[in-house]
Amino acid sequence: MQNNSDSGSAISITIDGHTHRDWLRYSIDSDLFTPADAWQMSLGIPAGKLPGYLRPWAKVEVREGDSLILTGRIDSLRRRISKNESSLELSGRDGAAILLDCSAPILTQREVTVAEVCASMLRPVGVDKIKVQSSGAAYKKVAVEPGMSAWEALQRAAEASGLWPWFEPDGTLMVAAPDYSRAVDAELVLVKDGTGNNVLDITLEESCNRRYSEVTVLGQSIGGEDDEADTQLTHTVKDKGAWFYRPLIRDEGHVDSTDMASRRARKIITDGIMESL
Repeated sequence: MQNNSDSGSAISITIDGHTHRDWLRYSIDSDLFTPADAWQMSLGIPAGKLPGYLRPWAKVEVREGDSLILTGRIDSLRRRISKNESSLELSGRDGAAILLDCSAPILTQREVTVAEVCASMLRPVGVDKIKVQSSGAAYKKVAVEPGMSAWEALQRAAEASGLWPWFEPDGTLMVAAPDYSRAVDAELVLVKDGTGNNVLDITLEESCNRRYSEVTVLGQSIGGEDDEADTQLTHTVKDKGAWFYRPLIRDEGHVDSTDMASRRARKIITDGIMESL
């Protein structure tokens, strides 16, 4: 959402208990498939010293009216001072920012669930509000490679189980499967006579760039006390609605069971359908 005027935006930001509502402009970018929802706000300010609570890393809450829409931190402040005016631009992201920017702790674990993987990797960087959807069997082995970002490690663990990570407005990390079958939350209306319109313009796009007719996921199992290693795990899922042939083979070394390979392949198919519209 974006607004370039100071008239009734109803957008407010709370920083260290201090709430600000008067903006010259603001923008908020949110996308399920893009980690770290971003926000940016500009306002005119007096030429004096800024309050001490306005600094990078300060925790923020962004609201639309009374509804909380984002919890995160300030990434940067840009202050412009000229002869005739002074302005301040604040920008930041939600809780996924630190996971994108910082490395995951190096670890190797066996027989762990997605929830246990999340706790091991994310609590050290301050993410303590975590909800994980049940995803079946535990991993036989999980390894985080040196230099891998916390988000990459989290995404790998989640996608292998057919899940996806995102942050709720209150700052809770959700690791779950998006419910594409749920009822429509809102409708966009744009008719020629203007009756009931709630948007100024709409752009519709259809794409096949990331949609595939079939997805095959390859994995490998290291084996354990009760079963043997399997270096040729494979599972294929087809998009029944595809009218073209576009195959994809993904080598996912961290997928260690046929069930995980199936969930991973189904998620790639479902995401492709979602992104094609």
